[in-house]
Amino acid sequence: MNFDPVLLASRMQPMKAQGLWRDETVNLYFQRALEQCPDKPAIVSYRAGRDEAIRLSYRELGAHVDRIARGLIALGVGRNDVVTWQLPNCWEFVALALACARIGAAANPVMPIFRQHELNFMLNMGESKVFIVPRQFRNFDYESMARGMLPNLPHLKQLVVIDGGGEDSFDKLLLSDATSPLPAPALEPDDVTLLMYTSGTTGEPKGVMHTSNTLFANLHGYIEIMELGGDDIVLAASPMAHLTGFGFLAMVPIILNSTIALLDVWDPKRALKIVRDEGVTFSMSAATFVADMCQEVEAGEPISPRFTKYSCAGAPIPPAIVERAYALMGLRISSAWGMTEMGAVTVTEPARALEKTPNSDGRPLAGVELKVAGADGKALKTGEAGELLVRAPSLFAGYLKRPQLNGVDAEGWFDTGDIAFIDAEGYIRI
Repeated sequence: MNFDPVLLASRMQPMKAQGLWRDETVNLYFQRALEQCPDKPAIVSYRAGRDEAIRLSYRELGAHVDRIARGLIALGVGRNDVVTWQLPNCWEFVALALACARIGAAANPVMPIFRQHELNFMLNMGESKVFIVPRQFRNFDYESMARGMLPNLPHLKQLVVIDGGGEDSFDKLLLSDATSPLPAPALEPDDVTLLMYTSGTTGEPKGVMHTSNTLFANLHGYIEIMELGGDDIVLAASPMAHLTGFGFLAMVPIILNSTIALLDVWDPKRALKIVRDEGVTFSMSAATFVADMCQEVEAGEPISPRFTKYSCAGAPIPPAIVERAYALMGLRISSAWGMTEMGAVTVTEPARALEKTPNSDGRPLAGVELKVAGADGKALKTGEAGELLVRAPSLFAGYLKRPQLNGVDAEGWFDTGDIAFIDAEGYIRI
């Protein structure tokens, strides 16, 4: 794939000079875990219909990543090629992301709800080399759907089926002892590492390109404001095929060398049991997930005193949920606002969550600039509502094959398309 990350060049020098782009990839953090805490739990993967979780230490995850990386190379995948997978939250999801980074390929997770129409467009737009699906998930036959799509995917080299029984099964193609030589880490910090599709006003999905520098600038800022560390246990119940799940639930724990507890199908009662059993301290999702857990606790489900931080994004959070979560579970709900193009732009820090979450969408992360503008493009006064413009180190590298839609002006301001105001303390409200 010939990516055209046109939004990078003008930012490279200032972002790196300010330390907002650290020139690091996930390979660095994963290698650190393999060297410093190889026997620490990396992933605990819970699947619907199965009582026992799959548990992987960093050493075990590293062995899987090595095999998958070699398997992808054997399938003809190399630097700047796109690997697409349509998976629920499972250990294979995280391992695929790490294997792609290991060989310099671009990860392209897509949501399990997509069907032929959206998938044909996405896989062809990204010229995907490999497409990985579960045999079945939530009573839907992904294998049959994917096989039916093959004649319309000229760039695709290989379909891979998790839990499949044929020659194209995940185990045979990507978990065998392939002997393909692994290159030195091929992913550079300014290479496109993530391709994620988002809907737009054009009516067709737009391929958002992120590099390690744009993505990790966001994740480091978020880690700082949420005060997360290596001892945190992260519950990943929100889909990791969204940027929220991919960045904050899959990549943040790898950066921290902490532990991810995965849940593939949302079940609030089971989620609370996982929270207790695994010692979960943090999670992020839509507010409906929190409301569901509150209902279970009110019905008698036990809580865990370690579970104290939660971040909600996607829509304004009803004040009643903020109050209930804290009263019932001691859980502080931090509001967040962002976009696939930038990740989380604003977040409410946990210390002020009870006060600010009910009436704001947070304050800017490190390096983020906000401007609320009127129809003439000039900045409005505090408290006045207008179009929200953002300049951020996490701003994406551009839309794949559609630079005319990038929405960034000559001064680097990105038009979010949202209406907002900024209060006297710098917190925004969409």
